[in-house]
Amino acid sequence: MASLAAGQPTGRWTTLRPVHTSDASLLYELFLDPRVGATWRYGGAHPDPEEFRATLWDGVLAHFLIMGRERGEVVGYVAARGADFRNGHVHLAAAVGGNWIDAGWPIEGVILFMGFLFNNWPFRRIYLESVDYVADRYGSLAGRYMTCEGRLVEHLFREGEYRDLLVFSLTRSNYGRMAEKFLPAIKASSSNG
Repeated sequence: MASLAAGQPTGRWTTLRPVHTSDASLLYELFLDPRVGATWRYGGAHPDPEEFRATLWDGVLAHFLIMGRERGEVVGYVAARGADFRNGHVHLAAAVGGNWIDAGWPIEGVILFMGFLFNNWPFRRIYLESVDYVADRYGSLAGRYMTCEGRLVEHLFREGEYRDLLVFSLTRSNYGRMAEKFLPAIKASSSNG
């Protein structure tokens, strides 16, 4: 298994593939899925396809498709935006496709991406924003390894009601603990070289 600092991050269930210009239509469809789109940056709105394509790389440091290893299908998307190299932090955005939202295993791709960010740049923290009911799905990760830096009460209108927006941070050391727990094979191969 390849080191996270090397080419394409790969885990037990997922691998990350860099986004190509030809993936814009696929990503547009992912974000139009009501199970995904309501929690994504467009909040359920349907952006103009050409505008979507034109802005897909705006402010992006790196982004990947999360691919299921068994069938090679796209199960999600991860992106690092707004990198602040001076202060050592970056914002992570992640979306898991509607068919895999409750599967659990696609979160491995998000964890792989966090490792990719920490292994390739000197970030101290990764920030993530989440609607409260989405954060509840990943409570064990959020509560154990991430710090809730803030809660904007009734900040977003989603699925017919006002919901809280949570801001989490993940430190480099807490990522190491999380990777040790959830990605032991990757952790071992990264330290071996």
